[in-house]
Amino acid sequence: MSAEITIDRDGSPHQVGARLQAFREARRLSVRKTALAAGVSASFVSQLERGKCNASVAVLQRLCDVLDIHVSDLFASADAGVRPVRMATREPLVTREGITKYLITPSSYSPLALYDATFDPTANTGDPYSHAGLIETVVVLDHEVTIQLGDDPHILKAGDSISYTSETPHRISNHTNERSRVHWLCAPVLAAGERAESSSNPAPRAP
Repeated sequence: MSAEITIDRDGSPHQVGARLQAFREARRLSVRKTALAAGVSASFVSQLERGKCNASVAVLQRLCDVLDIHVSDLFASADAGVRPVRMATREPLVTREGITKYLITPSSYSPLALYDATFDPTANTGDPYSHAGLIETVVVLDHEVTIQLGDDPHILKAGDSISYTSETPHRISNHTNERSRVHWLCAPVLAAGERAESSSNPAPRAP
């Protein structure tokens, strides 16, 4: 039997569920799509978000994988304030063989997620996959990678970048004999109302 999640001093089942819901909604994922991707029922996710049930560690990890967050993000204090993310304290995310991926933004405080990822020679993200709700941007820092978007491969060299919606089937691979490094930014797609508000309040220009 899988172990049940334990609630530490920073969270109750209701608070953990509320954080799970906040991350899901920030990524524009429905309860149904989240549940389907995690291999659980929609009613279970709904009850979990409302603090009406617990989840096993394995199930909680699968839900966090779908949302691209750490399990610890569900228990982080909401009142922690601004804090730096120290290189020495970063922990690699669970990923495919040959890929090391670090979250370098404190995801507990923003739906924006920036990753520092290295790809060993021939390493790749697997078959092309898609999911709803995000705009992704990849910037190559060292060497080269191939970004496949649908049926179209794009070879990016150091300094190159590309952006795409996460609904486009995509795949990242290192086709070289050297270790490649990228920054990978994921941001939620703005709804129509949010786009209108953003355009009516443009960012101030630098002096």
